[in-house]
Amino acid sequence: MAPFAADQEAGLMYLDLVYFLVPLFAFAALIELFHFLPYMKGVTEKVFFERAYPAAVVLLASMLVFELSFAAELFLGSEVLHRLLEILSMAIILYETELEVRGSSEELQRMSATKEVLERSEKRYRQLIETMNDGFWAIDGKGVTTMVNDKLAEMLGYPVKEITGRNVMSFVDERSQGRLKKELEKRSRGAASRYELELTRKDGSKLPVLVSASPLFDEAGRFLGSFAVITDISRQKEMERRIRDQARDLEATVEERTKDLSLAKDSLMNMLEDLTLSKKELELAYEELKGIERIKTDIISNVSHEFRTPVTIAKSAIDLIREEEDPEEREHLLAMCENALTRLNELVDNLVDVADVYRGRYVLEKRKVDINRVIRQSMDNLRFRALEKNVTLSYTADGDLPEVIGDERSLRQILYNLIDNAIKFNRKGGRVEITAAKKEGSIEISVKDTGIGIQPEYTEKIFEPLFQIEATTTRRYGGTGIGLAVVKNLVAAHRGRVWVESTPGKGSTFRFTLPLEGEKDL
Repeated sequence: MAPFAADQEAGLMYLDLVYFLVPLFAFAALIELFHFLPYMKGVTEKVFFERAYPAAVVLLASMLVFELSFAAELFLGSEVLHRLLEILSMAIILYETELEVRGSSEELQRMSATKEVLERSEKRYRQLIETMNDGFWAIDGKGVTTMVNDKLAEMLGYPVKEITGRNVMSFVDERSQGRLKKELEKRSRGAASRYELELTRKDGSKLPVLVSASPLFDEAGRFLGSFAVITDISRQKEMERRIRDQARDLEATVEERTKDLSLAKDSLMNMLEDLTLSKKELELAYEELKGIERIKTDIISNVSHEFRTPVTIAKSAIDLIREEEDPEEREHLLAMCENALTRLNELVDNLVDVADVYRGRYVLEKRKVDINRVIRQSMDNLRFRALEKNVTLSYTADGDLPEVIGDERSLRQILYNLIDNAIKFNRKGGRVEITAAKKEGSIEISVKDTGIGIQPEYTEKIFEPLFQIEATTTRRYGGTGIGLAVVKNLVAAHRGRVWVESTPGKGSTFRFTLPLEGEKDL
């Protein structure tokens, strides 16, 4: 009886539990139904069935269990009810086990399907990576290479297996390692970036690349590493280098052309300046030519006058000689005629000499010359002209003068022109003083007059051919403008020097030097 009593007591306990749980489940199902009722408006039958069906099933099942339990206790007794509850518990356990097994099987099926999808996806992405025109590089959190494609291996000149497992730092030089390290730190912070880098190939050559890198994290947010697309930009860099070289060459060419243009501009400006100067020079030359033309006209007139004067004197003297019976007067007229012819001869000699000098045909016949004798002869040839103008001639020699080396005819021409000018430009009753003295290896001869003098600005120009100070002066005193030019050239031919010292209104002193015999400059 004791076991039965115990079973009966357990059955009653199960029964009480059933009576407690069944109303509880039924109450929960009713709450679920009442909770859904406010949302019934506008809900489709399908949605209502999906939401309300489980609650209705639980409610009906709870009521059915309650009724069955009550009926079993009434008709079969508590012991039978206890056994039924045990069977029902076992059935529920088996049913739950079946459900778990079925769920596990479905989960395994889902996992298998997911794995196949993942494998197909991985295969598709791997094919995509392998067929890329750019390189692909994946590394872990420590920078160790986990995956590369064939294109990257080809770019670096390594087999794939020699790249995998190596740290990415081993593929860059020291100069680029600092840049790569900063970029990898960005990946660990979750930042993506694009940057240029130089990789080192297996043969040691450099490969410029463009890196497009992104970080890689797991589902929990832990940093796993990074991957990057590597683009070869060596051709681009080469084009950039060529463009820079061409730009530099173009810049140099432009600079050179600019300099050339600047030089050409300067040359043109200089040419314009030269043309301007040339124009001015031509204008001045034209004015000078006009002046020379006037001078030439004046000179021709003067030369004609100079020639006509002695010819007229000689002709007049000859006519008078024919009529004169007084011997002394005839002698005087003959002297006048001789002097006029001498003057005419000197004029011709001056013209011939100046022409020969400028043509380079004048030749000196140098020999020892007694300068005292030449001076006195020149004075005698001009004494008649001095008497005509009442000019006193005097000569002073400083001691005994040694002989000089020179052409006697040229020396006589020099002295004749200087003494003739001193008489010509002197005043009536004036003086002409001639002196000669030895000075430092040469003889200095001076011809001093008391005439009109020369302005300081003309003391150099008077030795130029055809130069005359004023036309009025020429008309008043006469002269051809070539006498002093002959003097200058003949003195220079003797290696001497000629100059003038003058005071306007008081007179002039012409000086020239002649080297002595045996001097080194001869």
